[in-house]
Amino acid sequence: MNLQTRLKSLRKALGLSQKEFASLCGWHGENPSMRISNYEQGKREPSLSEIDKMAEVLKTTPAWLMFGIGDNPKPLNMSDKKTEKDFLLEGKIPILSCSDLVNIFINRKDFNRETTNYLENPFDTTRNLFAFQIEDTSMFGLHAYPKPYVPGEIIIIDKEQTPFTGDLVVVINNNQVIFRKLINDGSNMLLVAANDSYPPIPYDPVNTIFCGVTISSIFENKKK
Repeated sequence: MNLQTRLKSLRKALGLSQKEFASLCGWHGENPSMRISNYEQGKREPSLSEIDKMAEVLKTTPAWLMFGIGDNPKPLNMSDKKTEKDFLLEGKIPILSCSDLVNIFINRKDFNRETTNYLENPFDTTRNLFAFQIEDTSMFGLHAYPKPYVPGEIIIIDKEQTPFTGDLVVVINNNQVIFRKLINDGSNMLLVAANDSYPPIPYDPVNTIFCGVTISSIFENKKK
């Protein structure tokens, strides 16, 4: 079994069309299903980053998808549990905890879809969005921009959006989930809090795992 066969078999086992699979991977455009078709027919080789994204959506590892190394993943029984596709198509955004994010981004484990709370999706998109409830006062202070964020507030995160200087991001640094502003001080990228009680943290690609960019909060959505 080669990459093309493994990719197609897992996609079909999850009940995803090529278009739906491309959408869950964050790939849009005029004909996103053609991209998947080319991969499955061997007409185009996916990059390493594309392999990583497809493996995440298919709930497997890049090593298994590329080379068949490791345990053969067992697809969910579609009659027993809903998949990420189901909740996205229903307009739901999962509210994930710190432990959920660590499991997803570090341990590559899924969150419990049956016990997780969800938000209605206010956006016209099926991108990989998740929500996160703020637990500290790091972004509540004199330097808060565009607004202060208080403990208990729920922010909405886009896993696919490329971070730029000035963005509010969620990252995992040394196994700790952090919500900060990404800035460039001229020589280094830093994760900076609005509250001076929280010192800046260097954005070190070795020890920092990017989770996503903040695109809104539940309070902002209620005002619209």
